[in-house]
Amino acid sequence: MRTPRAICHGTPALAVSLALATALSGCAGQREGDPSGTGGHATAGCSSPAPAPSPIETAGATMYGSIGALDQALAEIRRAAEDRFADVFAGVWVVSEEGHAIVYRVPSAEFDAYAESVSGGQCLYLRDADHSHAALLALVRRISDDTAYWRERGITVHETSPRYDGSGVTVGVEQVEQARIELPKRYGTRIPIEVAESLGFVPL
Repeated sequence: MRTPRAICHGTPALAVSLALATALSGCAGQREGDPSGTGGHATAGCSSPAPAPSPIETAGATMYGSIGALDQALAEIRRAAEDRFADVFAGVWVVSEEGHAIVYRVPSAEFDAYAESVSGGQCLYLRDADHSHAALLALVRRISDDTAYWRERGITVHETSPRYDGSGVTVGVEQVEQARIELPKRYGTRIPIEVAESLGFVPL
C-alpha cells in the first residue's frame, strides 16, 4: 500500500491508496509554499495557538506527540468529509512541531464555517485545493482498474495515490516517459497526473 508520506515496497501489483485517511499525510509539493507555513484562512484558534508538543529524540530522529484536541477536531472534519463535504475536502497536513494543521479544501464558505465550529479552539489553516479527495480517488481507482490495459501496452504501473493537497494524483511506473505521454490521452488533463519512476518490489 502506498501512502502520500512514504512509498512502501510490495508486490508488482498496483498499490492504491483507497482509505480517506491517506489524505492526512503527504510528501508531494503543494502550491502555497512549504506546508509548515501559515498561509490560508486561519481559524480563530490561530490567534493564540496551543503549545506544541515536546519533541522526542529517538534513534537519531526528532518526533512529536499528538495534540488530543487537534486530533479530535480533525476526526470531526474527516467524518464530515466522508459524506457532507465529500465534494470539498481534499486532505490534511499536520504540522506537529508547530501545534497546528493545514486543511486543504475546494473553496467553500460552508465548509470553512463548519471547520471553525468543530475546531475546538485549535489552529487550522484552510487552504484552497483544485480537486476534492473523492475526485482524485475516483481517478486512482480508474487507473487501478486499468493495470492490465497498461501492461499490454508496455507500461507497468506499480502504485498510485491522491496528492494530499488536492492538486492531482501520483502514479508510479517503470516506463516514465512513455506513461507521461499515454496516460493523459486516456484520462484527460483536467486532473493533473504526476508520473514518477517506481520499480515495484525490490528484493533485499
